[in-house]
Amino acid sequence: MNIDRILNNNVSILVGQTNTGKTMLLGDIMCEYIKTYTSRVYCYGFRSEITDKLHPAVVPFSSVREMEQITNGIIFVDELGALFDLDNRKQKRMIETTLRLITHHNNKLVLSGLPTDFRKFISAKASCFMFTSLTISDLINGSLAKSTLLAYSGSELGAYVLSIPTGQVLCYDDKKLPGFWLDDFRYYEDFDTKRFNSNLFRKRS
Repeated sequence: MNIDRILNNNVSILVGQTNTGKTMLLGDIMCEYIKTYTSRVYCYGFRSEITDKLHPAVVPFSSVREMEQITNGIIFVDELGALFDLDNRKQKRMIETTLRLITHHNNKLVLSGLPTDFRKFISAKASCFMFTSLTISDLINGSLAKSTLLAYSGSELGAYVLSIPTGQVLCYDDKKLPGFWLDDFRYYEDFDTKRFNSNLFRKRS
């Protein structure tokens, strides 16, 4: 993956429906970063069976208060809606203040979530967007995430859905041309928490 281009943005957001590989993608970016660079990596929202297998350089945290203390790091947030109370409009100013403080502390922030998580004021903070498969109507009207996606003219975008193949992600930033690019990410068995799920349709013998 072109992690340098993605992480050179102060705020990058990853948008996609459930079970479209968002956690796997974040894990791949973390692993690739650690192979090359020495800055500390922090993560929120990953299950313990994943964080237990991550490199010792990856530090899990579990609250906004902890996140605000991080400096000079790369921060990955999986399940944005679990970190912030996005349905509480009174929290908007607090969230904006937190995001501003985090970038002021020389951090790079990658936020991952569902299309409905990325309100207009959060999308406006991002300069890099990543999309896995989703239903377009789930995106917030007027958000930069939605307007960015609708500017894409590739065959993966239909009138109702964005259909990205498994193991790929549609990325955008405006630092250089082409602005949009399709990138590949690796499958890590250790990050696949669903691989041991029972088959609910196993036939009786």
